[in-house]
Amino acid sequence: MSESDRIPGNRQHLERLIDVWAREGFELGQSRLRRLLGFTAIAAMLDGLPGEDGRARLVIKGGAGLQLRLGDRARTTSDLDTAFRGDIIEARGLLRSALKRGWSGFEGVRSDEVEITRAGITPPPRRARIKLAYKSKPFSTVAFEMSAAEGASLDSPEYHRVAISLAPVQLPDPGKIAFLPARYQIAQKLHACTEPPTDDHPNIRVRDLFDILLIAELVELEEYPALSAACREIFELRGRHSWPPVLS
Repeated sequence: MSESDRIPGNRQHLERLIDVWAREGFELGQSRLRRLLGFTAIAAMLDGLPGEDGRARLVIKGGAGLQLRLGDRARTTSDLDTAFRGDIIEARGLLRSALKRGWSGFEGVRSDEVEITRAGITPPPRRARIKLAYKSKPFSTVAFEMSAAEGASLDSPEYHRVAISLAPVQLPDPGKIAFLPARYQIAQKLHACTEPPTDDHPNIRVRDLFDILLIAELVELEEYPALSAACREIFELRGRHSWPPVLS
């Protein structure tokens, strides 16, 4: 039996399966399941955008990365954050081709992007929306953000399977997905939630502290020196405040 024979035959079929999945006690609820499915479909389409050396050049990070790795233990988010190793302009074409190629009945189209200048990162991250369709029918819209890799953060991506099986909606395992290494995820979130506020820009990233506690469980004791080095690297690259930070 081919994959096309196993997956839902149309959008209505897929939505019925999602509804049953949510009703039968899955704690995430229907809306969060749809977002999780959207994140997974896009991650599978992009497949790390590998370079000639076979290594992923694009990784999933942020809250969506935690949802994919940890399932219902992670807090909900509506944004899919990524980082790209290489020229962001080149990434546009690669992204467009990957979304058009699709995955298991899904295809995507990206809207025009805007720069996020407030992030204080050079080059600034770019935000867009990806409109997903299943079997040529509109399914969902995902807020998508791409930033350039910082320092050595993408030299060795981490590869993991998604935490939640898609078998209840008759979709295949997307295989291992490339993620930002946990030590760099912690470093970036520590920098964000400890940045001193100003009158114009209050720091509202306190939620990152919860994320850091979850991500810390993914770092083994012997990796702590590398975690410390990653934190120093990110703080020095961004140059906004010094390491170690003061939490106030």
